[in-house]
Amino acid sequence: MGYLPQPCQKPPSVSRSNFDPTAARLRRHLREMRLRAGLTQTALGERLNHTQQWVYKYEAGERRLDVIEFIQIARAIGFDPGEFINTFMDEPADLDAARRCNVPRPEPSTKTRT
Repeated sequence: MGYLPQPCQKPPSVSRSNFDPTAARLRRHLREMRLRAGLTQTALGERLNHTQQWVYKYEAGERRLDVIEFIQIARAIGFDPGEFINTFMDEPADLDAARRCNVPRPEPSTKTRT
């Protein structure tokens, strides 16, 4: 009889879906951080040399972010990306990592609408 190799076990699969619960939670936190910083999608896009549509697409899950883009977004919004990731990954999914990253809230506007 000849040698028959043993079948290899597949490693556990990692979800690459942008709609996986962790990816959705990350997008939700990034959006909240942007809003807490008082930035519109257009304003953030301008800071990043991208369009409003680019920001919309990653916030809506139509586009995945790579790590470099995440760092650029964090810096443009004004929070520490490392602190955010550490807090995000250490917390259960039901807690809000974004609230712990000390993004300054915008000052209330002194303008009055007429």
